[in-house]
Amino acid sequence: QRHVAFLFRCSLSLSALRFRGSQIAFPERPLLSSALAMEHVQSQSAFRRCRAFLCRLFATLKLFILLAVQLQVLKFVNVFGCSDFWGSHARRPGKEAAALSGASEWENTERELRKRRFLEEYREEYGYPDGPLSIDELRATEFTRLNGTVYLDHAGSTLYSNSQIHATLADLSTTLYGNPHSQSSSSRKSADAVATARQEVLNFFNAPAGEYRCIFTSGATAALKLVGETFPWSSNSNYLYTMENHNSVLGIREYALAKGATVAAVDVEQFVYGAFCDNSSGQPRIFNLRTPQKRKLETVNDEEDGSVYNLFSFPLECNFSGEKFDLEMVKWVQDGKHVNDLRGRWMVLLDAAKGCGTSPLDLSRYSVDFVTISFYKIFGYPTGLGALLVRNDVVEILRKRYFGGGTVAVSIADRDFMQRRGSVEQWLEDGTVSFLNIASLPHGFAAVRQLGVSAIGKHTGSLTRFTASMLASLRHSNGCHVCTVYGKHNSSLQCVLAIINTAELLGGKV
Repeated sequence: QRHVAFLFRCSLSLSALRFRGSQIAFPERPLLSSALAMEHVQSQSAFRRCRAFLCRLFATLKLFILLAVQLQVLKFVNVFGCSDFWGSHARRPGKEAAALSGASEWENTERELRKRRFLEEYREEYGYPDGPLSIDELRATEFTRLNGTVYLDHAGSTLYSNSQIHATLADLSTTLYGNPHSQSSSSRKSADAVATARQEVLNFFNAPAGEYRCIFTSGATAALKLVGETFPWSSNSNYLYTMENHNSVLGIREYALAKGATVAAVDVEQFVYGAFCDNSSGQPRIFNLRTPQKRKLETVNDEEDGSVYNLFSFPLECNFSGEKFDLEMVKWVQDGKHVNDLRGRWMVLLDAAKGCGTSPLDLSRYSVDFVTISFYKIFGYPTGLGALLVRNDVVEILRKRYFGGGTVAVSIADRDFMQRRGSVEQWLEDGTVSFLNIASLPHGFAAVRQLGVSAIGKHTGSLTRFTASMLASLRHSNGCHVCTVYGKHNSSLQCVLAIINTAELLGGKV
């Protein structure tokens, strides 16, 4: 500080000298001789050189003053522990430093310790330990676009791998696919690709040979809508669905109510793994019907043969809480054990869009009547493509009225005549299917097989439980929870989904 003060006083003296020097003027008087004139010119020139030298010296001293001031600032920064005085985040002692920018030695050490504790707890589930590549190698080769991003929306949309996209691009770049409803070599390639993809889907769900059909749709919602449109509703039909269901499942009730059917929600919150039945009676612990709904219709169009068909719908995994339902409920509902004095045949609709990406569904063990899926939930790409899996003995009762595109073999404009195609899949699919996206499905299934669905479920489950525990441990300064976490995250069979609410300091919800 003393040096800075001295340099500052020197700069003031030089400034004054510069000002006074600029005011010096020589009086005009007649020159007595050429010698005196020469001496006068030389003196003026010397003065100008001196003044220029002093100006440069002043500029140099000014620069030194600025450097000295900056050195004092840096000394202040080091004393008070600020990492960047000019606008970046401040460095603070303790755990707050880990949340701020900068890769300090303390931060790296803390991160390694937390990672080691995490791996000790989840080493058998996290990172695909039996896979061909480690989790770090997978991120570096298959998911390079993450680039340090923490992606926790696996339930919303699974990430596609680089090799999957490269294989799809190579396939589309080397194979000429045409409209599968045309008659050409390229159209036959598309038809073969669609048939191969259908079989891939059925194999993925271990469907018994010849017992199921795969109908491609624009997504799981379109598949659910197709069930609602074609199901043989009547005034004696019943549509039951669990309280934990997607909006697209609830929308089916509009078709049922329009036909005079009875609709009711069912509370089956305890129908999860290991909690379906009591050991003594074999009866369900909780199966409560909410208030039934029914519309009065002026005209009723029931089945001519008096057949009554009922539908029960539940998800493979709850979209909100992540709880998984016991699939033993399928057979129990189909046998009509869940209701009393309700006639007709009961069928089960399983919304597997959320759960099948992490929990394999075995249709050889659980003979579900309808299964709806969405492929981007399984392997990320393509989007806008789903499927409806239907048992063959159920296809016969579906009532499809609309036809369009390649769903019919012949139609006449001025006559009430049309002839459907022989394939059930083409009859239920409206128009030309998305054959290019369908051709990419085998590459997605190959990527899933490389890791294994069970391993994917364990990996995502470990991340969910870790994230839920960390969020649940956060506290405000007054001791209140920062987050409210829904669902059960203490079991490897439960929940690869965490839903949270964040609370303000005074307790309000954000």
